[in-house]
Amino acid sequence: MEFAKLGYRVVGVDVSQKMLELAKAKAAKAGIEVRFIHGDMTQLFSVLSEENVAFPFDAVICMGNSLAHLLDEESFRKTLDEISKVLCSSGVLVFWVKNAKLIRDDLINRLMVDSLINEPDLSLALLCYTSRDKADPDILIWNSIYLIKDHGNLDFQVRTHPLKWFRHEKLAEILKSQRFKVIHTYGDTLGQKTFEEEKHDTIFLICQKMDAVRV
Repeated sequence: MEFAKLGYRVVGVDVSQKMLELAKAKAAKAGIEVRFIHGDMTQLFSVLSEENVAFPFDAVICMGNSLAHLLDEESFRKTLDEISKVLCSSGVLVFWVKNAKLIRDDLINRLMVDSLINEPDLSLALLCYTSRDKADPDILIWNSIYLIKDHGNLDFQVRTHPLKWFRHEKLAEILKSQRFKVIHTYGDTLGQKTFEEEKHDTIFLICQKMDAVRV
């Protein structure tokens, strides 16, 4: 939404109707214009085409660890391909994922408080219990308990989310094979720390389509 405030044309895509509703409410409250579309990022080209969204875009930004829901290499590659289809020839891809090298075993199989939010229109308490996937140890099974008060309405939810953590070397290999050149790699979501694999649990990447880069 910050880009919309700066005057950029912004389109938001999410598979969750609830998240879209919250985003629409925030955009309306801020008085900014953003088009929100319900859809799956693994089908991004089709989703935007069916909604008559004009593209290509100058940038695609995937924040909030959204790519962690792509649990296998095939779906990750497909999503990169879909993103490439909607980017212009000088297009930039920005995203972050979690560094599998720094999965903390001391946080596995423990009940923890993940988030507490207390805003005028939204209160949220989030508890989580995390375990490893038996087939792929780089997938963490995130079991979450939500207590939400949204505009006076109380809601209690229990969810299970398998989330993929990524190996930096393999990630770079996949990006290159999908014709994305890594421009910058940071160890934090603010882009302030140069990524160190043994130190940072976040991999924040800024990439560019290879056909726009002279190599």
